[in-house]
Amino acid sequence: MRPRDMVLAIIVQCAERPEFGRTSLQKLGGVAGLRLSVDLGHRAHFFGPYSSAVEADTDALAMSGLVEESVQVLGVNAQGRPIRSYSYKVTDDGQQEYEQIAAESPQEVQQLTTLLAQIEKVIGSFDQQVLSAAAKVLYIAREQDRPVDFDEIGGLALEHGWKVNKYQVQRVAAVLVQLGFAKVTGGGN
Repeated sequence: MRPRDMVLAIIVQCAERPEFGRTSLQKLGGVAGLRLSVDLGHRAHFFGPYSSAVEADTDALAMSGLVEESVQVLGVNAQGRPIRSYSYKVTDDGQQEYEQIAAESPQEVQQLTTLLAQIEKVIGSFDQQVLSAAAKVLYIAREQDRPVDFDEIGGLALEHGWKVNKYQVQRVAAVLVQLGFAKVTGGGN
């Protein structure tokens, strides 16, 4: 499955969820890329793992008329930058493209569908804050290439300029362990 196809498949399967936006797409793309062995180019960034390729593919899907991207400005942050909320709608052409991808790559699409269902079941939604924390913990655990203790994740996150609180770490680490992505040790209590 090509990276752009994976981005479209994620949007098709998640766009109906009101909490699904650009951040959710980035974080789900990172997790899905790991599961399906598709390198989407996620690297440490200001607010967690980020892929310029996912953003470029999303823009390309919108410019080609396969996806409609809507942006709503919610206000400004402490630095005076606009806070934006993104939402997506798949066009008829996008749905046809997805069906072609599913016909050409049925195993990958099924793996993606299963993964997204597992994430939704374990987390309860595609909430951007939870997914962002999960992506940070997963990035740290993979970067360390060893089981990581609950108590050290916060310090390792700070090395990237990320803040994660102990509650987030406990919650998302349990999710990642349940999904088979990371080994996190310690009680975290």
